[in-house]
Amino acid sequence: MLHYLRTYEGRVKVFLVLLVLFLAAAVTVNFYLLMLSRDTVMGEIGQRILLVGESTRLELGLPESRLPGEESRTARDAALSQARLARLTKEHNLSGMDLLDPAGRILVSSLVGRVGTLDRDYAELSPAQRRGLEAGNRVLGSLRDAEGIAYATLPGFLPLLSPSGRLRAVLKVEEHAGDLAQLDRSLKVLSAVQAAGLSCLVLLVLLFARWLLAPYRRLLATAEGVGEATGVLEKEASDPDILLHTFQAVLEKLKGQERELQHLKSHRREGSDEDFPGESLARSLNSGMMAFDATGVVRLVNPAALQILGRSQEEMVGRRLGELFEETEGLGRLLSEGLGKGAPRSREMVPHRRPDGKEIHLGVGLSPIHREAGENRGLICLLSDLTEIRLLRDRVALKENLAQLGELSAGIAHEFRNALATLQGYGRLLQRCRDEEARNLAASILREVGNIGAVVGEFLQFARPAALSVSEVDLRGLLEGLSREMSEPSGSPPFIIRLAGVFPRLSGDESLLRRAFHNLLLNASQARNGKGVEVTVTGATEGRTLRIEVADNGKGIPPAILPRIFTPFFTTRVDGTGLGLPLVQKAIVSHDGSIEVASQEGQGTRFLIRLPLGAPHESFPLS
Repeated sequence: MLHYLRTYEGRVKVFLVLLVLFLAAAVTVNFYLLMLSRDTVMGEIGQRILLVGESTRLELGLPESRLPGEESRTARDAALSQARLARLTKEHNLSGMDLLDPAGRILVSSLVGRVGTLDRDYAELSPAQRRGLEAGNRVLGSLRDAEGIAYATLPGFLPLLSPSGRLRAVLKVEEHAGDLAQLDRSLKVLSAVQAAGLSCLVLLVLLFARWLLAPYRRLLATAEGVGEATGVLEKEASDPDILLHTFQAVLEKLKGQERELQHLKSHRREGSDEDFPGESLARSLNSGMMAFDATGVVRLVNPAALQILGRSQEEMVGRRLGELFEETEGLGRLLSEGLGKGAPRSREMVPHRRPDGKEIHLGVGLSPIHREAGENRGLICLLSDLTEIRLLRDRVALKENLAQLGELSAGIAHEFRNALATLQGYGRLLQRCRDEEARNLAASILREVGNIGAVVGEFLQFARPAALSVSEVDLRGLLEGLSREMSEPSGSPPFIIRLAGVFPRLSGDESLLRRAFHNLLLNASQARNGKGVEVTVTGATEGRTLRIEVADNGKGIPPAILPRIFTPFFTTRVDGTGLGLPLVQKAIVSHDGSIEVASQEGQGTRFLIRLPLGAPHESFPLS
């Protein structure tokens, strides 16, 4: 946890969380102050109601005298009490004033026509409030603004007790409370707006953090790959330190190459074309170096360049540029332009195929050699092998493409499933018909729905995020189990699986790897085409990488089809879904591995898989 907080990503997220908490605290304090203001206004109105009620009680002489509405009082007395309540209501600028019995029935009211009815405000009092009235406490009712803010009122209730302490009646006083209703409604609207704004802010913070940190994560993953390849990555280093050390190392390397070029230029000698400079210096360089004369003949090549290009000294020295490289593309094109134009080039990346067929990516720097008179004397080329960096960048791009494709396909697959469920329901209803032909048609519909459902299931499996359940995987045991399950040595035609080499234990998702190798072997089995097929699975370690080759002697893949075999839904079989090999590629890529394929028609197909022996990085999921 502490290590994560020291990273740049952790600090950004902590800052955003603190920002949200600060804003939430500010909203809470603001809400509290508004509630306090509302309670203050309500308290002032309630105090006025209680004071007016107390003065009214004293003026009417309640409850010492008999109450209006009791049997001993005359109708004239009741009318006088109603008139006095109406006068007091007008004098104190109240909304109304009523005298209630303990059950809430109106005995006398300042308004005509209410006597004998139940008071709705009294009926809404809680049991605790009614017990408070019986105990002689004054009670405020609820704000009533159903008829509009201009007609809002706030009722107050004063208990009238007999000398024995029994609740004899209740005096209700209603005060105009338009300002309080306006404040209460504004408080509700403002609270809703603040809550919605805070929710939107949290959502925006989450999206902003993901958007802000996405380029940083890709940059960090690339820097870690370069740091491991160059050996400059320190253990337990923080993210900024990893980036700083990696790019400092790359910068130092480039500066060293530039110093080497400057050194070669400063020590070049005037003389015949045979006296080419820097032979001893070139042999000591870690970077590859080639020197051409003005006619394009290789005059000097150091051991590092020979190793990178996969050639020998005899193959290179003394031969022209056009004999070694294709001058219309890649390295040959850059060298031809450098000799023709005499212009320097730096930090160029070009693909190159070595004589042994291996595809590599070269970092190229060109520096022309000029005589003092400005005449072009030749060209120096510095080379470095950037294949690992390019593969790392391609792997990150592939993960992003698979993630985008997965998000798109998941929605489509779910829509298909809904439609299939409807078709399946109608098919089962048709099976209940008495008509034999209808039942047969229903069975055909259900069978086809099942087939399409299986395709949609594989589709969802491809679209689902590849969240790894990492554990120690016994790869040899896994492959031996698949061999026993899938081999058909006595079949017609036979299908045989053989294992060779070493298969050390590795960290990964056993279920995902098993599915990937099962799909590969199944793909080879389906290539029998009437002839027996033998598949050889060979394992070997290359440093911290496991190299697995799955080769068969089947019918092979046509050259026109080979580039598309990992494209989702591309298939050459009538009953195929086109998702088997894309699922294999997704599983291998999710383990930070790579998969390549080579095939010749009539001679079989070879898949080359590379998996890291360490735990796979989970930088982001494949959606």
